[in-house]
Amino acid sequence: MAHCASGGGTLITARVLVMASSLLLPGGLLLPGGLDAVTGIARQWILGSNGLIVFALVTEPKSVPPIVGLGSQSYNQHQGLVMSRFENQTFVITGGSSGIGLYTALGIAGEGGRVLVTGTNSDKLKAAEAAHPNIHSLINDAADFADADKLAEAAKHLFGNIDGVFLNAGMGSGAPLGQITPELFHSLMNLNVGGVLFGAQALAPLVKDGGALLITSSAAKDKGMAGAAVYSATKGAVRSMTKALARELAPRNIRVNTLTPGPIATPFFERLGRPPEMLEKITNHIKATNPLGRMGTPEEAAAVAMFLLSGQASFVTGADYAVDGGEAQL
Repeated sequence: MAHCASGGGTLITARVLVMASSLLLPGGLLLPGGLDAVTGIARQWILGSNGLIVFALVTEPKSVPPIVGLGSQSYNQHQGLVMSRFENQTFVITGGSSGIGLYTALGIAGEGGRVLVTGTNSDKLKAAEAAHPNIHSLINDAADFADADKLAEAAKHLFGNIDGVFLNAGMGSGAPLGQITPELFHSLMNLNVGGVLFGAQALAPLVKDGGALLITSSAAKDKGMAGAAVYSATKGAVRSMTKALARELAPRNIRVNTLTPGPIATPFFERLGRPPEMLEKITNHIKATNPLGRMGTPEEAAAVAMFLLSGQASFVTGADYAVDGGEAQL
């Protein structure tokens, strides 16, 4: 949990959903800020002398009724919002060194959980570890099916059994008919489909009965997108896979759900390899056509991911949760 001090000297502990200013960590990890709409608390990141992330309370919380139905969580009007859904729990997040995966890891760690994140960029993984003492990292390529067993071995060594898995590693790329190559097909299928399948196969035996698996899909599976036939197919595949796994793991009370992000402001778009001016046109078009008129944030997607991984979603399985501003819904 992060520690927070108010201007009046009150010390509280709270999970940060949105921050008031940005913090740049080693490796280029940027934690943006904002105002918590629930509590009315404006926060900004600062780095403590002990090297741990803390944040400063800028304004006092507004008066709101107690929040109910949150299990072990409670709201104290004088002490702020205290969240501890993941206290003493352990999770594995593939593709956890940036974007939605990273913010989910930060959120779980901030609520008392321990997280093993994976990726292929050592600098980003080091930055993720530096962001919170409850985050551990492992270089692991989900597109290499043999790495799934290596990940399971590392998770078992670190945690023993685990409470949940977020299979988030994936990539986006595309080409119109006539330009689709076998290399493009296999690269997308191996990571987006094979990585999920073999990751689930290797990690499910470690998940405690009553735990959770979460798989990242995409709004591309719901929309006709020119040039995205292969990518859309991979995301449709994992949606179908989710329902099959949910049925298969139901006897162990393990819930399996899909997170379907729409246009989220993450490094995903930068990895498309398009020129900056084209990326700007793409993002401007997305904002103009999205029902809510903007891109989503990784924090917003992570908040839904955390819900689905938590005990709050104890009667939710086989479901598909869209976080897309209505992109594929309206």
